[in-house]
Amino acid sequence: MNDNVRTKFLVFLASVVFVGIVVLLYFIDQSREWDAYKTISCVVINLWIFFLLPSLRSAYLQCGDLAEWFKKGMDFGAGGIVVPVLLAPYYGFKYYICSIKSDLNE
Repeated sequence: MNDNVRTKFLVFLASVVFVGIVVLLYFIDQSREWDAYKTISCVVINLWIFFLLPSLRSAYLQCGDLAEWFKKGMDFGAGGIVVPVLLAPYYGFKYYICSIKSDLNE
């Protein structure tokens, strides 16, 4: 198996595990009944959690060096880390779609 495909699979698997943990925490939480607010927040948080790891991986791949990535993030007021985290669904979707297109072209 290609290293790139294996890495994408591991990132996907880790994302699914994190989403499972968050869903479990939502079911364990007894502070609120299941209503529209809890359901919507569960869906939104799970989408954000699912795309968090791919967005961080995508931001890391743009820089290539972890030490340089953190240095650049500190230079921009942690913008190198905060922006991919805040925009996780966009960067995560971009990571999966662009990487699938590049894998098909190879």
